[in-house]
Amino acid sequence: MTEAQKRGGIGGSGQRLLTLLLRLIAVRLELFSVELQTEIEQLLRLLLWLGVGVFLGALTILWLGIALLSLTWDDPLARTVTIATMGLVCLGATIFAGVRIAKWVKALSTPFAETIRELGKDIAWLHDRAKK
Repeated sequence: MTEAQKRGGIGGSGQRLLTLLLRLIAVRLELFSVELQTEIEQLLRLLLWLGVGVFLGALTILWLGIALLSLTWDDPLARTVTIATMGLVCLGATIFAGVRIAKWVKALSTPFAETIRELGKDIAWLHDRAKK
């Protein structure tokens, strides 16, 4: 403890408050960095699985299309119906996937929600402390 802190007074109170604020900022920055790392990991996981899903879905559609067209290649009407049906199925699947992804993204929590909540508590505490 420094001499000013032992005496109490304005200097000691100011120094204690500054020390407290610096510790508070350090803890909040640590919390922010942990949340930032979590958000980055979630984003990378989402992008990875999105890429895998798109790639495998495209391969599936390609091979199913080739198989269906090879079955109906001789009849022009059947070929046209097959191509139209495949197009509509792909469009429906794309819309379904888009809606699911939109719901999933909307359900995600706000980035850094914990840091924001803790900073709100800190502001309220400092406000109450300043009134005293």
